[in-house]
Amino acid sequence: MKNVLVTRGTKGIGAAISEALCKDGFRVAAIFNSDRKAADHLTEKVQSSHLKVLQTDVSDYAAVQELAIEVKAVKFLIENDFVTGQTIHINGGLFFTQIKSPPNMNFLYTNQT
Repeated sequence: MKNVLVTRGTKGIGAAISEALCKDGFRVAAIFNSDRKAADHLTEKVQSSHLKVLQTDVSDYAAVQELAIEVKAVKFLIENDFVTGQTIHINGGLFFTQIKSPPNMNFLYTNQT
């Protein structure tokens, strides 16, 4: 079974990605920053042992270091970030790949404006 990490994985496009991957048999670590209600909603909706919802501030390098210890053998990293003005927020994926980037990990970037 392959492990996938989805940043902003509990709302909107990220939640849809997390849910679909769980249904397809992937183990998903869906990352969220502060919206516990959305995280709980996704957990209730998916009801799968393949889903692990984790609260992490992916803009904080130390927090991403802790996340990298908690998640094991990530095969796919889906960087589901957003744009505010002209700034694209992709720190989480960049930090994660700097800390824990096996040679066979795949990276996918999605954008929510």
